[in-house]
Formats: sequence, structure tokens, C-alpha cells
Amino acid sequence: MDAKGLFIADNEFEKKLSELKRQFHSRMNGETAAQMRGGNLGYEVNYGASLMHIREIAAEWQLSAEECKQLWQLSIREARIVALMAYPDDNAPLETLKEWADGVSNSELVELSAQYLFARQAFADDFIIALCDERAEYTKALAFYTAGRVLQRGKNLSDRAFAAMDKAVEDLGDTSVCEQRALSFFGRQTARRDPERAKKYIDMLNAKSRRELASVTYDIENELF
Repeated sequence: MDAKGLFIADNEFEKKLSELKRQFHSRMNGETAAQMRGGNLGYEVNYGASLMHIREIAAEWQLSAEECKQLWQLSIREARIVALMAYPDDNAPLETLKEWADGVSNSELVELSAQYLFARQAFADDFIIALCDERAEYTKALAFYTAGRVLQRGKNLSDRAFAAMDKAVEDLGDTSVCEQRALSFFGRQTARRDPERAKKYIDMLNAKSRRELASVTYDIENELF
């Protein structure tokens, strides 16, 4: 890496990237790519490959953490998702996780980064707590999705992490569609593990009398009853 923090071209990495691009192109779906472009996801290059095909590609590669970081910094949809899936370390330091979170730039990456990278980390609880203290775009949705994925994986959140999530729900202001979907997912996973806490979330959300949150409470209630 040079003094400006930019990656210097690495011949070995460039060879791998060239092969990855070839694989992405072989699974290209032009119609899907066109639809995604209409969704303003912000990728400079998008092959429209399905997640199933991207998982197949990621499974073929043994990439280092540094190589995954380089893929993550590209504006190629499939490269960024492979980086999440192929990242080799489940014990990444909290600061590293924060750096990756800073690169989450759209709703698709919110969901996929929580599922494939953040929820499997040893420091997932600390990461969730740190996200709840941030005000940047997508951070609250990322916290909800990551916490939900941790629970879905059969793991428990610490009392500190749950306390941070309780406060995040209580402090909800205007919410984006991405945040609503993330909260719904977290609420449903909570309902399966801790019904009483899920009921508390329903009461919190109902007290806000916000029309856009009605579908979230409905989803959580359906999981409970």
C-alpha cells in the first residue's frame, strides 16, 4: 500500500482479479443487472450474477484477508460480495470490522455483509454496540441485521449488545425502508429466542404511532403468535 493508502498493483492479485472477472462474466445476467441499475445501488460494474452463482465462485477461491480487502474496495458488485463470502478470518479486530462497515454503500451490501461477514465474527457483539453509537447512513440497519444474523446462527447476544439494541429501537426516528426491513428481521429473530423482549419491542414501536412501522410490528407479532 502506498503512502496515500491506495493499493499498489500486485501482479498475483491482478491475475486473480482477471480470472474472477472472467467467472463473473460467464454468469452474467443482463436483465438482472439492468434492473439493479434502476435501483441506484451505485456499482460501477454489475454483472447481475445471482447470489447462488457468486457463492459458487467464492467457494472456489482461498483468498487472504488483504486480497478480500482489495476486492471490497472495488466498485464491482460481484467482487465486493465475493470479498464478504471469502474473508478468511472469524476473529477480525473491531477496528477492521469498522473499516469494512464504512464501505457498506447500499441496502444490498447491508444485508449481505451482516450475513456473510459480520455475524460470524468473534467481536460481533462489540461491533453491534459500536454501530448503535454511529449516525452514518446504513449503520443502524447494519446493526439490526447483524444482531438478527447472530441470533439466527444460534448464538446469543450479550446483555450489553441487547441493551444497545433496546436503545436503538427506543430511539428510532424517521426510518428508511432498509432500516424497517432490518428491524423486522431482528425483531422476528428475537421473537424466536426471547419472546418477552420481542413483546417489549412491539410496545415500543406501537407507542411511536408511526404508519411505516406498522408492518414491522405485524411481522414480529406473526412470529410470536
